[in-house]
Amino acid sequence: METPQIWAHRGAPLGSGELPPENSLKAFRRAINTGADALEFDIQLTRDGQFVVHHDLHLEHPRLGRVAVPDLNVNEIKEMTLDGTGEGIPTLTEVVEEFQTDDVPFIPELKCPDEALARGLDPVKRLCEALDELELSDRVVIQCFYRDALDQLRECRPSLELLALYRHDELVNFDRIPGKAQYLGLPMLSVFFFGRKVVDKAHAQGLKLVPWRDMSLSENAEVFQRLAEFKVDAVMVDDAERALVHYGRIPSPPGFERMERILMGSEEPADSRRSRKPD
Repeated sequence: METPQIWAHRGAPLGSGELPPENSLKAFRRAINTGADALEFDIQLTRDGQFVVHHDLHLEHPRLGRVAVPDLNVNEIKEMTLDGTGEGIPTLTEVVEEFQTDDVPFIPELKCPDEALARGLDPVKRLCEALDELELSDRVVIQCFYRDALDQLRECRPSLELLALYRHDELVNFDRIPGKAQYLGLPMLSVFFFGRKVVDKAHAQGLKLVPWRDMSLSENAEVFQRLAEFKVDAVMVDDAERALVHYGRIPSPPGFERMERILMGSEEPADSRRSRKPD
């Protein structure tokens, strides 16, 4: 059976062994070394026009308290560490430079463009400039939940590969795909509900379908098996190791079978290691 690509969601911070914080250079390196096909991560625009890799809009800054990312400059962001691990919040430039020689695509999600716009910033224009500066246009699939941002990205860079993200309460209008995106990102639960029908319809229109982990479903053998049967093109996973083992692409690490049995019975061990939020 043909299997989907494995996209490391925020660096796929779950798995066995020592676990890095999500959206960190350490998580990305671990995902690549494990065998993930692409690095998925979140980007937000700072006050001084730089993109940093972070999911949440607000941060607890050691000097400034609770503050939004677009109200900070890069130097202020660099005063912080992730989960007290000593790992810093990387910039998009640092990610590109760190993995310049790795043959792996980047799947950045443009977060909170409305918040940046409200502060007089232009995240779409700045992202297009950054793609040129980093010579990155041929190596990325840009994703976003915001329809206007996707439309603007298509206008700004007609050849750019885009992924339109959908939430649980959103239905796909196949006659109006935001930004004329080539990829659709649906919650795993939605894909399970509609089954093969939605995948076939996407493929019939030349679209690739990529389920994203929304915490409604655990990542286990049954989930991976059914997604492969549905013939999805890729899956965004929090545990790349687990997916790659299931699809027979890497051998099982020591103790993997025991951990698999534990997680099949309860998601608590994985959730206790999770720093990510569900959307």
